[in-house]
Amino acid sequence: MKSERSPAVHASPKDASASHMGQPSRVRASVVIPTYNRKAPLARLLESLARQTLRREELEVVVVDDGSDEDATAVVAPFADALQVSVLRQENAGVAVARQNGVLRAVGPVIVFLDDDMRVREDFVARHLAVHEEGPGRVVMGELTPDPGIHEMPLFERFYAHILSRKAREISVTGTFEGHDVYTGNLSLPRELFLRVGGFDPAFWLEDAELGVRLEQAGARFVFSRAAAAVHGSDHTSLERWLARNVKDGRDWVRLMRRHPAALRASPWRHLTAANPLARPFFAAALAFPDGAPVLARLVYRGAQGAEAVGLDRVAVAATTVVYGVQYFVGVRRETGTLRDVLRAYLAYRGALRAVAAREPREAREPREAPPSAVARCAHPGRVAGGSAPRRAREAQLPHHVERNPEERHQVGAPRGHDDQRQEHVKRHHA
Repeated sequence: MKSERSPAVHASPKDASASHMGQPSRVRASVVIPTYNRKAPLARLLESLARQTLRREELEVVVVDDGSDEDATAVVAPFADALQVSVLRQENAGVAVARQNGVLRAVGPVIVFLDDDMRVREDFVARHLAVHEEGPGRVVMGELTPDPGIHEMPLFERFYAHILSRKAREISVTGTFEGHDVYTGNLSLPRELFLRVGGFDPAFWLEDAELGVRLEQAGARFVFSRAAAAVHGSDHTSLERWLARNVKDGRDWVRLMRRHPAALRASPWRHLTAANPLARPFFAAALAFPDGAPVLARLVYRGAQGAEAVGLDRVAVAATTVVYGVQYFVGVRRETGTLRDVLRAYLAYRGALRAVAAREPREAREPREAPPSAVARCAHPGRVAGGSAPRRAREAQLPHHVERNPEERHQVGAPRGHDDQRQEHVKRHHA
């Protein structure tokens, strides 16, 4: 019952840091896992964490129960001998608050965020720590690989896995991505850095992308690691929830740009300019007629299912991309305002891009060393990293910041979520 749940713990970064003073600890990393009504997936994840190569005293696990119907303590208790594990139970407040409170409870200098529907290898935490040992201020994002049973999942989940796999291949080639590409389904960073930039803002549905922008502004060095991969075992089966999440994605990218107007490459309009010409009329229809666009999205999705039924998998994925985009731009339109507001915002975006291009020195367009904030992200479909082909070609010449498995060092391509609040660019929220 609601009254049985303890209230969410809120504390300032200063208070949190002070709470750990004078507490000697051998913990090298704290894994923070928000969970909501996912007993079986959580147990599977804890099983894989109990087999980590780190010694028990070096690893801490903080499970944050975001008001599940049944207390997660019963799931966690069997792992108390193998793991330093604790449960923090809070009123249902969302994944951003859950993760924030988990960090405030944690004592490790490195925080590893994991979604509760992941599974990891025995050296997972060690792989994350190895990258942090190479230098300070690093934000490490591990690859998300699809569960072997992904083919039994709905088309929209397979579409999501396809996007993740494609982005992992791209990132492995370029080694770079940006702050707004951050996802927290498999992410690690110094606890001090997280608190210094203010942690998550629970006002955002895209709370991890917004955090990523602030981390980039703080000079964080982002590293994509295929070696620190996690297997994502999604349990999402509701088409209606998926469609609703896509609308929230579009809405929140508009909000993010209001908060960080200088982050042009995080603009929701980047997807309109980069879209396939055949898809643009669908997106334009969503912007012009947001109330009727969901009907269009469902019709296209039925077509995608039909294409899949006859073996046209590529057509099915392309059509599902259109469905996502239609819903996404419904969210953009509703948050932006009137159609005139939409046109004004889009033209302002194009004008800002031209202004940036005009100011960019000629030498800045030549290959050079990647800046400290250059990074790599693999994300959910609402956050496909933008960029022109020439830019990607230039980036391909930059030094790579990608950590790979030793046996994969000569490979550039390989396979690549608590979620009712967004899938995650990725999965991060309650289902």
